[in-house]
Amino acid sequence: MRIVSCFLILILSIMSCERNDPGPVFPASSGSIFNGNGMFIMNEGNYTRGNGSVSFFSSDSGRIYNNIFSSVNFRSPGDIPFSFLITGDTGFIVVNNSGKIEMVEISSMKSLKTTTSLISPRYILEVGHETGYISNLYSSRISIIDIRTGNLKGSIEIGMSSEMMLMTRGKVYAASWSGGNKIVVIDPDNHSVIKTIQVTKEPESMVVDKLLRLWVLCSGGYLGDDNPALICIDTHTDEIVSHHLLPQGSYPTSLRINSQSDTLFFINNGIYRMEIDAAVVPLSPVVESKGRNFYRLEPSPVKGDIFVTDAVDYQGKGFLLLYDSGGNLKGEWEAGIIPGNITTKYK
Repeated sequence: MRIVSCFLILILSIMSCERNDPGPVFPASSGSIFNGNGMFIMNEGNYTRGNGSVSFFSSDSGRIYNNIFSSVNFRSPGDIPFSFLITGDTGFIVVNNSGKIEMVEISSMKSLKTTTSLISPRYILEVGHETGYISNLYSSRISIIDIRTGNLKGSIEIGMSSEMMLMTRGKVYAASWSGGNKIVVIDPDNHSVIKTIQVTKEPESMVVDKLLRLWVLCSGGYLGDDNPALICIDTHTDEIVSHHLLPQGSYPTSLRINSQSDTLFFINNGIYRMEIDAAVVPLSPVVESKGRNFYRLEPSPVKGDIFVTDAVDYQGKGFLLLYDSGGNLKGEWEAGIIPGNITTKYK
């Protein structure tokens, strides 16, 4: 009887500990860690499981805070949190497979509004003080959102799917990634398509350099049916000015640019670095994968460091990794399940 009583006390004690565990504790908004320097990581989670999450890495403290959305709102952000936009004091979490966007207060991560009825949203781009565009993987329309209220207010028919979007010279450039080979140019003043630019198959990511040229990384297709390429477009004329072929059979992803907008980075098993005036793509990576499964990267705004996520096996928790400019590992932090896109926040 005494053994049974002790066992019950132990079980009740464990249950009590589990119930009272507050998880991550965030300061009041006036001193919130989110008001400092760092980056938000979208942990995609397992497809259809709804176990995606959001992490924040504080560059000020060198700590990572996981499950920051669910800890505040007491629910998951949804199925595949994919990308994140910061505009002023507000953030927008694009949740791909749930077909929604969570509008949050940056200082607290409190949900302000949930925008639903979207078809496979991927990225959101601010195109004006009141307006944002939302790309859609399984729709030929780009959705228009009021970024003040989170309300949808129309769409643009572009005739194909859309992925990453960028704005420069008063024009929006939208990549048609899944099975596509075009960049759609849009006039944000009247929400109309100006033209399309044909590139190599599956333009996966884009950046704009200091000369306002658009760089497009094309994977060549999931089945490798086209040669992957890095393409540069003059946004004044919208003509292709350079076309760098990448090794056949490779699958490059995650094109990014540094804060000075003069150096490109992308993943192709390892991490490659290329100056925008280079004649050829480097043959060797600046960071070798060494068994890591690099998924998404983001150059640090300071020191020339490189942040990259390691998705491990695309099943369980992954890592945020930090490398210096010489390719040496400086830090490693456990993130959520399948850590993906990184959005930096620096004052």
